[in-house]
Amino acid sequence: MKRRTIEMKLLGIGLISLLVANMALYLLGIHYSPLSGDYDYLVYNILQHNGLVNPVDGIVYCKYPPLYPLFLSLQFIVAGFLHINATLVTTFTSILVQLFTAYFIYKISLKVFGIPNLAILAFIIYLAFPQLFYFNFAPRSESIFNLVFYFTMYLYLTRDTYKEKIYLVFGFLLGIMMLLRPIAVVFVPVFIMVILFDRISLLAKIRHMSVIIFLAFLVILPWNLYIYQNWHRFVFLSTDGVPTMRDGFSFNSKSYRHQIHLDKNIKQLSDSFASQNNNIHTYGEIFNFLIKESKINSIGVIKFYLFKAGRSFYGLDSQDPKGELANMLV
Repeated sequence: MKRRTIEMKLLGIGLISLLVANMALYLLGIHYSPLSGDYDYLVYNILQHNGLVNPVDGIVYCKYPPLYPLFLSLQFIVAGFLHINATLVTTFTSILVQLFTAYFIYKISLKVFGIPNLAILAFIIYLAFPQLFYFNFAPRSESIFNLVFYFTMYLYLTRDTYKEKIYLVFGFLLGIMMLLRPIAVVFVPVFIMVILFDRISLLAKIRHMSVIIFLAFLVILPWNLYIYQNWHRFVFLSTDGVPTMRDGFSFNSKSYRHQIHLDKNIKQLSDSFASQNNNIHTYGEIFNFLIKESKINSIGVIKFYLFKAGRSFYGLDSQDPKGELANMLV
């Protein structure tokens, strides 16, 4: 009962803190939007009852997986039903997602370390994570993806509480994560490795791995079949993987980005990629570029990924200087 009381107080204080922080950022002049630019067309298409197919050419819009645009569209429908501004609904939903993700991080920390104060500290640190405030300004799939990810982690850590059917849930949640963000496909081999080192019989390991893999790909199968049926092309989850990676190498070479200060080694790598950008169309070509750069500018490759990790942690975006300022203030 005492632990339940602490958790309810944490959630209450966390919610009030997030509401106050976001109100303060709004009063500072930060622009909040119900859309982030990535999903605008698809959300409006869904709201116009055209679903996931472009009404002009009949091609499935598969630049991104379908779940987050559908989730975002549902928020617009709720806003319309309640006759309130869609920005209020999307922002409040992002705040709730942020809050409950922090709650599962608290539960994970408590399960792993068994120290209540350390778990509370983990809860606070996550709530203050700067990039999450950026997701409140303009909704992105990373927010709901984080919630599903940490919920799955918590379930796995407490799997002994449940029967073997919990592995059906793991497979389902893994499929959901892939339909939110394709990068989740890397968790398939991660789950396999974790199960291989689990202290259970070989037969149980094979059974658990088979269930997770089967369910995960069963969940994404309807989406892949839907694309093939309407476009007659096989697309695994989305078509945006390579373009997104190409964009990630570009700092000061895009007109829609504001100029930022770059270390000379990072600038050398970014400029080198920009000069070859039109000739890079596959994951293999990106990999080959990095191999070549590692031979002539190895320190630049290391600095580049450290720089990217730092900007990602603080939620910085050179397309949105005000958003950068707000996140640095946080």
